[in-house]
Amino acid sequence: MSKKYEACVLIVPDLAPEALELELAEVEKVMVDAGASVAQKDVWTKRQLAYPIKKKTEGVYAIFYVEAEKTAVKKITDTLRMRNNLLRFLIISKKKFPKPSPVSSEPEASVAEVSDGRSDS
Repeated sequence: MSKKYEACVLIVPDLAPEALELELAEVEKVMVDAGASVAQKDVWTKRQLAYPIKKKTEGVYAIFYVEAEKTAVKKITDTLRMRNNLLRFLIISKKKFPKPSPVSSEPEASVAEVSDGRSDS
């Protein structure tokens, strides 16, 4: 029986945009090859980490919402462990997928575009 999962991957921050897209495509291919179907993909911008991971203080988060069998999750986990450009990953079971947000589908949002609520005067 197929279940819903959320897979969060943390990618090294120093990849070129083309290499980042390639890494995301490879992660998605791993999931599909294991027998999962990707329902949604949400790529965040580069974020500051709370603590260093593998001597990196920033990372790019990508969240995949997938439907898969339990055996497929094991295959995905085993394969993602071998990816050198992933700092960490986590796969958790979900009851339902969230509604896609219109902002999250943009690959790179400029930090200058985000208002912090302070006035410039």
